[in-house]
Amino acid sequence: MIHLIILGQALPAPGNLDGASRICLEVMSRWARSGKVRVTIITSPRRAETCRAVGFPDSTEYVLWHDSPGVWTLPGHQIAAMKSRKQAWRWPIPKQDGPTILYTASDFYPDLWAAEVIHKRMPWARWIASRFLFVPNPFKGWKNAYDSKLRLPDLPLLLGAAYQKVSFHAVLKADAWLITNEVDKAYFPERIDTANRVKAAYGGVHFREIHESPTQSPKYAGVFCGRISPQKGVLDLVEIWRKVCDQQPEAKLALIGNGHKPFEDELHAKIQQLQLGRNIDWLGFMDGPKKHAIYKQSRVFLHTSVYDNYGMAACEAMAAGVPAIMYDLPPLRVAYPSGVAKAKLNDPGEFAEIVLRLNREDVEYAKLSAEAIVWAEKQDWDNKAEELWDFFVSISYPEA
Repeated sequence: MIHLIILGQALPAPGNLDGASRICLEVMSRWARSGKVRVTIITSPRRAETCRAVGFPDSTEYVLWHDSPGVWTLPGHQIAAMKSRKQAWRWPIPKQDGPTILYTASDFYPDLWAAEVIHKRMPWARWIASRFLFVPNPFKGWKNAYDSKLRLPDLPLLLGAAYQKVSFHAVLKADAWLITNEVDKAYFPERIDTANRVKAAYGGVHFREIHESPTQSPKYAGVFCGRISPQKGVLDLVEIWRKVCDQQPEAKLALIGNGHKPFEDELHAKIQQLQLGRNIDWLGFMDGPKKHAIYKQSRVFLHTSVYDNYGMAACEAMAAGVPAIMYDLPPLRVAYPSGVAKAKLNDPGEFAEIVLRLNREDVEYAKLSAEAIVWAEKQDWDNKAEELWDFFVSISYPEA
């Protein structure tokens, strides 16, 4: 049996769940429940609650390191990383008992610095690191990441890019890597055997749970689900909905998600500016049956990301038979080859026209809905767990 040690100090607290964390928790909890792995999770007490809620069995061992105060400030973050490294040196290393995988669930410095120490102290372990999103060139920005033109940098993105550049040096010390999309292999240096050591996970869905959830009465012309952030194109979303409502005044949008307060405040202001308070139901964070019911009440899913390499919520909606509409981003051509309609990048007008067309026309809609269901079924978490298990085994037993 493989001993799987998960470094998860950036796993979300209860009430939130990002795509990268969901991949880790959904897949690895399945391995634990099936008896394929013995799991140790290094995280904080609150984040351990998230792991239990997702379904890790009672046999899971938790090593609880408390969150450092102010971890999301620059000095607080550095202190947290140094504290994490110190705790990694003090942690009583388990005895070697078969193959061991050390998995970092994020490229968060406290996870990476602890992983470096534990990897040194457990030379028999194989380290699999994750990097699920490579931020764009800060001199292009989120909205113009696929253009050739350079622009004045956005300061938060500039800091994020610098953070990732430093953290990637630590990520590359691992033995293998989990990424989101095949196109992201281009970021790795040529010396890396990307064919065998780098695995694209994409994401997954609870297909049967969503697809077989009760039929709902139509309520929403569209639904959005995602983190409230510039990357997710939430300001474009509001512009698109204004254009939809100009032609269909009673059209309602379900908006599922939350984010950092400054982004939420900006979105609230935009909704009020465009007089869409009556047309947008902002429902906050939702998961499970309540979210699936909203999908079933909706005609189309608006995946308005301006920079992305997958987008798990779109696939969830597709499992409910709801076609997704998205900008024609190069990575999404690989991630979503069918069951979707695509608009020209940064063209809210064309995006709105597709929303309106699919709300009116049943023939095209039925075709896309059928394709969406077929594609989403392939992404079921049970299938994804088996696929990623084969990769982890190949790293654990390199001679096999």
